[in-house]
Amino acid sequence: MKKISKLLALLLAVAMLAALTAACGDKKDDGKSDTASSGTASGSASEIADVVEGESQTWGDLTVFVPSSMEMKGGDGTFDPDDPKTLWLYDKEKATNYIKVTIVDSEDNARNNIDTTKSMNDSYGPEDVTVSAGGEWTGVAYDASGTPCASLYSVAGDKVYFIMMGGFEYDSKEVKSVLGSLN
Repeated sequence: MKKISKLLALLLAVAMLAALTAACGDKKDDGKSDTASSGTASGSASEIADVVEGESQTWGDLTVFVPSSMEMKGGDGTFDPDDPKTLWLYDKEKATNYIKVTIVDSEDNARNNIDTTKSMNDSYGPEDVTVSAGGEWTGVAYDASGTPCASLYSVAGDKVYFIMMGGFEYDSKEVKSVLGSLN
């Protein structure tokens, strides 16, 4: 029963975070054409690493590429600041733009998180998306009042990664450099 309560608390936290961050930040025009949001993005990790400056950093069970425009904070500030399976990357110039990386218990857990994100943000026109960056990432992207948001997951070996982001396009070079470093 205790495990179910923790899972429900986690799902509630994810849902609340999605709702709170959905309208954060300002959308920046990056010059992409409308065809860039076709639902699929690709690029190898080595191609991305050539255009994004930064370095790999480790927190707990996670090692991730941190673009030089971002800073990393470990843990889940909401429930457990020492959580070794969660970290946050924040834009140095606009802290409301973030990427949250979490190792979740199972692929089913990740899919449930994606479904929750879709249902909570249905008024923003969520779109199923995939990204190839070091592996295949699946999830949902939407635009919340001018702010690009997304939730993605991927399985790499025995780890299932779940990503939430606000203020970044799901297929941007910065996001793809982070995703590619996890697989």
